[in-house]
Amino acid sequence: MATPKPMCVLTIGHYDYLMPAEAGMKVMQLMQQAVSAERSREDFRSWNAGKPAHLAMEMVSADKINMPPGAEIAPARRQATPKRLTQQPLRLTKGS
Repeated sequence: MATPKPMCVLTIGHYDYLMPAEAGMKVMQLMQQAVSAERSREDFRSWNAGKPAHLAMEMVSADKINMPPGAEIAPARRQATPKRLTQQPLRLTKGS
């Protein structure tokens, strides 16, 4: 049986997100560089920078997570893409 991934709840502002702890650490690291933004009321094409986002992370054990039936998240699969011409092996042929 596979060991469950460590999970966390990441709080950004007033919203909570459940995710693997490794992903939560990456999001926290990125969000530490962010500030809130609000569209300018005078010019809707410009933005007003605000305060840094409120960030918090809490580790959660698997027995504390209640998932609705059938809501298990399947791991994302990498989509198959056709090989590009440069990725195809070269075939050498004899000249006439």
